Amino acid sequence: MPRDEEKHRRYNRDKRKTRAAQGLCTECGDSPPVEGRKLCSACASWKNDVALARLAAFKEKNICRKCQAAPPELGKQSCTLCLRADADRMTAKRNAFLGQGLCGTCGKHPLVNKSVCEHCLVAQTARSHGLTPEVYLALLEAGCTICGSREDLHVDHDHACCNNRRKNGCGKCVRGALCRTHNTHAGWLEHPDTVKMLEYLASTRSSCDLVALFAAVHDAYRPNPLR
Repeated sequence: MPRDEEKHRRYNRDKRKTRAAQGLCTECGDSPPVEGRKLCSACASWKNDVALARLAAFKEKNICRKCQAAPPELGKQSCTLCLRADADRMTAKRNAFLGQGLCGTCGKHPLVNKSVCEHCLVAQTARSHGLTPEVYLALLEAGCTICGSREDLHVDHDHACCNNRRKNGCGKCVRGALCRTHNTHAGWLEHPDTVKMLEYLASTRSSCDLVALFAAVHDAYRPNPLR
């Protein structure tokens, strides 16, 4: 007699919830989980090895990792139909959360005048800059690299690194956090017309060394201190 798949899934789901409530690994139920996760270190390592082995097998066979039938899209691990189904499912889930006045990502209560909660907002902003949430929060906690202000901070990155590929940086080119004023000044210093503007100002004054001064500041500012 074939087993009831829905009943089996419900049983496993309830078992994991019980183990999580007891402060145990949801996979083995023997050891406490790693901080911030639901699995112990041994189970997390085992599941990671299994997932990598499965992905390697799918890649070798050139098949979608979900339906295991159609070939995947170029540069993806899933086929077009599975990617479209995932996108539709995520859109429906997001719309359902938003319709209830909740965070469109996780379903928790959002920030005032926002469609996301604080946790998801931090995660999304950090990911857009190629950073982990922990590194992003550390930058904000340190304040503006120049004046130390913690008001209206922006993540500053070297636009020459990956401006054509990632608008907000790839993570490696992030230099720190700057307040709005100093972030604007940094963008002005990096503009290709800056030296021409300084030459123009210097030409209207006698014995003015603005060009050399700002050129030196410009060159000193470009390297990434986080590398």
